Amino acid sequence: MSGNLAETFGLITLIIGVYTGRFLHENAIKQLSDTDKGKYLSAFSKYRKYSFIPLLAIIGIALMLPKPALLGLALLCYAAIIAIYTFKKLGTLELPSSFASSFALSQFFPLGGMIIYSAALIVGH
Repeated sequence: MSGNLAETFGLITLIIGVYTGRFLHENAIKQLSDTDKGKYLSAFSKYRKYSFIPLLAIIGIALMLPKPALLGLALLCYAAIIAIYTFKKLGTLELPSSFASSFALSQFFPLGGMIIYSAALIVGH
């Protein structure tokens, strides 16, 4: 697979993964009672506000580097840190186990898309 084709496939996979994850995440939130929704939204309010800033910095720095494949590795590191933080914080909220399962599934798709995109960046260069 040529570099551009691999990167395009990876990007499409990432977009589909993110969209699927958002859809599943919204459905998971609908399962919560109003009290649990409040706990969940309150716990992650600052995260939603500020999590995009380090992602933009990672992308900006990685794109200035001579090897675009480093962007894939940087994105994977970012995703791993965010996943660990999110699941640790989620564990402290005492939400229903059905939500935790649905939430985990909703995170699987974007992470899978990111892994495929990162692999495509590495293979493409």
